Amino acid sequence: MYYLKNYYNNINKFLYLYILDTYTKYTYISISNKKFLNITNILILNKFIFKIINYNIVYIYKNFKKFIIFIKSFISKLYNIIISITNIYKIDIQILNIFYKVILLNNKLIIKINNFTNIIIYIPLINKIKYNIQYSNYVLISISSYNKEFITNLSSIIINSKKFNVYTNTGIKYLNQNIKLKKSLKLSKK
Repeated sequence: MYYLKNYYNNINKFLYLYILDTYTKYTYISISNKKFLNITNILILNKFIFKIINYNIVYIYKNFKKFIIFIKSFISKLYNIIISITNIYKIDIQILNIFYKVILLNNKLIIKINNFTNIIIYIPLINKIKYNIQYSNYVLISISSYNKEFITNLSSIIINSKKFNVYTNTGIKYLNQNIKLKKSLKLSKK
């Protein structure tokens, strides 16, 4: 660790601490306010991605158990931040029918059904996702991004636009989704 600045401001009663980790090349900025007794930690991963974590000040000499709880929660939140940034979530959607066509224009995903119905889905963060459309026996749409909530919401909108019909084997479904027919029970009358 390499400490860039550590100084105390008497007017606003703020303590700033800048830490540059030379091994991981991350920057940690810690701002503590003595008046309100809280700490703001900012983790800067690159010039676009940063995360702000607020904590109340916990002193080591007053309560050691609270300090250990603070350290555990800080490490777990930091671990979750790094995991969420490094993991790429991928969802595959399968479209089964001969007459289905999928077109992506700018930020619009257009699904043509039987050349009569057009389903238009607007994607607001098109530059934050990676997509791939493959045509073979069926149409396969692969969507991947770092944002898990956005990907799951987008895939649920696409799937609910045309539900899968088990009897005709047409519609939109997840690639690994198994849909089976319900067995009807026949009760014999006596």
